[in-house]
Amino acid sequence: MDVRTGDMLAMVSSPVMNPDYSSNEPARLSDAKLRPQINRATYENYAPGSIFKPVVAWPRWKTGLIQTRRFTSRHRERSEPRYVMVGAKQIQDTVPPGDYDFRRAIERSSNAYFITVGLRTGIQKIVQLAGKFHLGSA
Repeated sequence: MDVRTGDMLAMVSSPVMNPDYSSNEPARLSDAKLRPQINRATYENYAPGSIFKPVVAWPRWKTGLIQTRRFTSRHRERSEPRYVMVGAKQIQDTVPPGDYDFRRAIERSSNAYFITVGLRTGIQKIVQLAGKFHLGSA
C-alpha cells in the first residue's frame, strides 16, 4: 500500500490455485484447511495478532517495567497447551513452558505474556496508544 495515497500496490493470497492442473490438484482444491479457492487478501478477515504485540508492550516499555517483568508459562501436563482466560474466552499459547521476559516473549510470540501485560496496562491506555499509531482510523 502506498503510504502517501493509500493506493494498493500489491496483494498476495496463499496458497494459490495452480493453473497447470496435476493429478493431485482436485484433492488439494477440496482441502478444507487450505481452501486455495479463497482469495485471502480480499475475502478474509484476520485478527491483528502478533503485529499488535509491540503496541501492547509500549506503555510498559516506556516506564521501564517491561524490561524487568518476567512471566512464567506453565502447563498442567506436558501435552496440554498453555492458555490465558480473558473473561470467558480461552486464548491458546503455543510457546513451551518457562520464564519469559519481553525479548523471549517477542521472539517466541507468546500470547500469554502479551495478554498478561495488556491486562495489567489497561485497555484504555492501549486504545489511546493505538490511536497515536493511527490504528483504527480511516
